[in-house]
Formats: sequence, C-alpha cells, structure tokens
Amino acid sequence: MPQLNPPTASQSRIRPFRLFEQRIWPGCLEIGIEGELDLAVSDQLRIALDAAQAEPCHVLLSFDDCGFIDSSGLAVLVAAGRSCPIKADSCCSTASTVRSTACSCRSSATAASTAASR
Repeated sequence: MPQLNPPTASQSRIRPFRLFEQRIWPGCLEIGIEGELDLAVSDQLRIALDAAQAEPCHVLLSFDDCGFIDSSGLAVLVAAGRSCPIKADSCCSTASTVRSTACSCRSSATAASTAASR
C-alpha cells in the first residue's frame, strides 16, 4: 500500500473559496475573491457579477488573496467584461499576481481589460 506524504507548507496554506463585497464609495462595488476560483465555485462569482451589473456601477475585482484561477473562472471574468452595461473603465481588477492559473498566465489589470474587450 502506498504511503501518503503529509501536505507541504504551500499546500496547507490554500484558503477556502470565499467572496466578499463592499461598497468603496457610491457607485463602486469591490468584489474580493479568496482561495481558488475553479469549476466548483465559478458560478458563485458569476452570480455576484450578474447581481452587481443589475445596477449601473463600477466593479472592482480584488484577487489579492486568490491563489488559482482555472479556465471556468477566466470564462466568467471574460463574460462579465463583455456584458458590462457601462463600457471602458466600469470593470477592473487589482492584484499584483494571481499565483497560478490553469494556463499559467500572469494576472494584471491590463490583461483582464484586454481579455474582457475581446
């Protein structure tokens, strides 16, 4: 029978997925993403973004505590960018780097804006 190795330090630091929302100022909503954004939870983000788009406001996405985004999470972000009722600067992200994605891409506000505009 194979022996299981204990989790490494990096594996034990994985945060459970959680979204938080806060009004930064009138007309601007911050949605924070913590943990791993993958197929199991991407619908939760889609629902939050759909609700945020129900009223005209700027949406700030915070990926500061997001450690991983897979293709389903990226698809939710691209779809939200395409359906934003207010174009241009209505949706942006903040994070120095999402530690890993399914396609090993580096996250930045510029990349998110470019992907959302396609």
